[in-house]
Amino acid sequence: MDYDFGAKIREVRKSKKLSIAALSKLSGVSEGMISQIERNTVVPSVIVLAKIARALGRSISYFFGEENLEDNIVLCKNGEHKRIERSNKRGYFELLTPKGKRQIELIKVVIYPGIEGNNDPVSHSGEECGIVIKGNLTVLVNQKKYYLEEGDSIQFDSNLPHCYINEGDGDCISIWAEQPYTW
Repeated sequence: MDYDFGAKIREVRKSKKLSIAALSKLSGVSEGMISQIERNTVVPSVIVLAKIARALGRSISYFFGEENLEDNIVLCKNGEHKRIERSNKRGYFELLTPKGKRQIELIKVVIYPGIEGNNDPVSHSGEECGIVIKGNLTVLVNQKKYYLEEGDSIQFDSNLPHCYINEGDGDCISIWAEQPYTW
């Protein structure tokens, strides 16, 4: 599926009367990167998209076609989940709750063998928890490694720098619950 992140980012940025330079300062994303995303010459990573979403006061799911739904009931059938390829093509994220206004997001994270889920530890407000469905996962939280096997779960304060690493021989699949990126 193709998403026009650039048009949505530009639309929200302009509605808030922000220049690219101002959005860069608020988000911590370079002006060049924002310009490239808005022109659709580059697809942002989940982390970059989350930083921009936070700076614009939006949930990351907004950029995937967030809708107002009757009775706040969202059904997303298998195969319809919004998929975000990792920029290094070494895994992907699937938003399992991609629509509507909510207090929690579910995300399926697939990391191919020997590849970090995030290149650098990230931090954001809230908390998150995850469970390993398949394979093994190393979760680095505040510079301490936690080793998880199938069925193991972890919960932590998202303000602590964290990232996911697959040090195993096979794909790692995990499910994460966290507050939407609206810091």
